[in-house]
Amino acid sequence: MRFLLIILLLNTWTPLLLAQKKKESRQHPDRKEFVAADKTYETAIKTVLLYPYTGQVADYLQAAIVPLSQPYPLLLSFDDLKEDIDDYYVKIIHCNADWSKSSLSEIQYLYEYNEFFITERQNSINAFVPYIHYKFYLPKVKISGNYVVKVYRDYDEEDIILSKRFMVFENVNNSVIINTDIKFARTVSERDKSQQVDFSISYGQLNLVNPAATVKVVIRQNHRWDKAIYNLPPMFVKEHESILEYNYFNMENAFKGGNEFNAFDISSLITYRLNVGKIIPQPNLYEVILLPDISRGTQSYSLFPDIDGKFWIEHYESGEREYSPDYVLVNFVLNVPRQNGDIYVRGSMNDWLMNEQSLMIYNEEIKKYTGRMLLKQGYYNYLYTLVNSTSPYGNDEYFSGSHSQTQNVYDIMVYYRAPGERADLLIGYSSVNFMKRN
Repeated sequence: MRFLLIILLLNTWTPLLLAQKKKESRQHPDRKEFVAADKTYETAIKTVLLYPYTGQVADYLQAAIVPLSQPYPLLLSFDDLKEDIDDYYVKIIHCNADWSKSSLSEIQYLYEYNEFFITERQNSINAFVPYIHYKFYLPKVKISGNYVVKVYRDYDEEDIILSKRFMVFENVNNSVIINTDIKFARTVSERDKSQQVDFSISYGQLNLVNPAATVKVVIRQNHRWDKAIYNLPPMFVKEHESILEYNYFNMENAFKGGNEFNAFDISSLITYRLNVGKIIPQPNLYEVILLPDISRGTQSYSLFPDIDGKFWIEHYESGEREYSPDYVLVNFVLNVPRQNGDIYVRGSMNDWLMNEQSLMIYNEEIKKYTGRMLLKQGYYNYLYTLVNSTSPYGNDEYFSGSHSQTQNVYDIMVYYRAPGERADLLIGYSSVNFMKRN
């Protein structure tokens, strides 16, 4: 009788204890270290996008930067690969030019209390891999500068799921004018491989105190923070003309031209589209094997229009881009001999990260490198990066080659901090599409 009583108590209390344990684990998640960068903190969070929303289909491809007047909002969207809806909250953080947190209080840069609930949530439709699609329009801010949007679960800021950078620029009375002159590199040995970003800043009637020290400039290529040049001092300061000149002779402002990106199209799982070699229906998802890539490191430049390393979400049959596209297991194949080092497949699709998920493995059986990634249906750009003792931070050009004719987007950010102020303000911005083809 005592034995039966114990069994009865266990059957009664065990579900309650498990539920309590689950609740406690949610209340005390594993510690996640926040960084002011584009990052996902859980593997179930996919396809994070932040862009100015104007209602155009090409909005996806725009950088997350808007004027202070914000005539159109920034839209944050992402997927959570599960069937149950979570309560997610958003916090906005103001940062300096180097992405360190500024000393401003929240009331100095926001009009509202700094915690926003994401209300727009939609279950996927007819997807083999179920997910919840979340959308949030960022609020207007009071001042310019660098910002990070931080998303977390159930009021718990330590249970962070993603962070994403964006920028807000101001141009007081159109006083800051950035004149750019992008060209092939001046250095003879790099002339066929690199591009040089010369520019000048005219600040008109703005009273910039000691601009050589208080103005900071950042240049980046194809909206990549890992391809950015920080803290360029002006070569010439013409204070009587209110002009700062940034024209260098030793490659300080030069970038490798790289090559047009590799691409594939998985917007349809019914028809074979760009660079898809095989579509394999599995019990719980679709698997796609891409056509093998080869090294282009020693080949001549060949024009192939790309989207500068970004991706475009689309379900081809329906034209819907949010909750109809499915998630597909994409197999990358690189046909090169075994290398002395590690190879990673990268793009905006994985925030250009080099980690375990993006690592390519050499397959002895087929004598090729292979890698896998779960991606939402759409059109993708990507490249392969070699990391070894010669290139510890990665060589994007080893397999793709580098050419000064390559089309690239460059943007220039101009920051200023007046003496005694507590933050860097973004007072000027310019974007140039070099070698753009119509």
